[in-house]
Amino acid sequence: MNRRRRCLFWFLHALIIGGVGLAAVSLWPLCRVRLACHTIEMTILAEGHKDKRFRDCGYCNSMYASEIVPIFDQAMDTLFAHDAEEAAVPLLGMALVSENSELRHGAARYLARIGPRAKQAVPVLVITLRDQDRHVFDSAMTAMEHIGAAALPPLITALGDTESRERVCEAVGRLGPIAQPANPHLLDHGTFPEQWAAAEALGSIGLAAAPGLARRLGTPVTGNERLDDVTAVAEVGLRRMGEPAIPYLIDALRLGAGADALCDIGRAAIPALVEARKSDDVRLREEAMKVLQRLYETYPDERGSLPPEAPP
Repeated sequence: MNRRRRCLFWFLHALIIGGVGLAAVSLWPLCRVRLACHTIEMTILAEGHKDKRFRDCGYCNSMYASEIVPIFDQAMDTLFAHDAEEAAVPLLGMALVSENSELRHGAARYLARIGPRAKQAVPVLVITLRDQDRHVFDSAMTAMEHIGAAALPPLITALGDTESRERVCEAVGRLGPIAQPANPHLLDHGTFPEQWAAAEALGSIGLAAAPGLARRLGTPVTGNERLDDVTAVAEVGLRRMGEPAIPYLIDALRLGAGADALCDIGRAAIPALVEARKSDDVRLREEAMKVLQRLYETYPDERGSLPPEAPP
């Protein structure tokens, strides 16, 4: 009888211990995720009040500067290891407004790694475009590029912000063809650098933006605009599109524009320029010949494609 009781006791004991162990094994990843999130939150809070409590303590300031980012990185690595990085998105949004530029930079980089699942952080990323640290706002642009289409509506809204319009245009351009809805909102207004950035964005968006840029080549100059500036802004967008923009640049030759962009495109523009030499438009023939002469200096083997002079 005693033997049976002892066997039953050890059986129940093993069952209980095994159950607890199994539960611990099952819950350990969750515990690590929760601990990592808590660690991230605490590093952000510690960084936030560091200057208030320890501004007079050089040791504490140097300790935080050297330790807080590695702790933050370790916690994020834990979340990525358990496919739980999405849980950190709200905390990474908090880190983007930290006083520590390394922490802001790291938060933007991790949001880029998370990708489309980090769309909740887009409003804060848009604000981060105003950051004075080039590494921080460049990482914010990269994060929105990886987030994708969900980043576009807040960016379109931010185009009205004169403080960061140039950077917002660059961020829109990084989204590529999916940013086509932003076309009407670009090149509407702004300083010359802002319009230049908008033109580059339109060039990155693709061929859908070409007609608008081509029309700008023929837009009358108003206000304080200079004709050279208007032409340069339109050309930079068409140049960025590359070969698909060649027909629009050929038409621009009638207005005395597009030559530099065609030369930058290079050999691919030669067949269209050769055809333009056959046009009845004297101005177009003359401008096409000038561009061809420049291209033949770079590609002398193409000289055989030059047609005879078209009749005036």
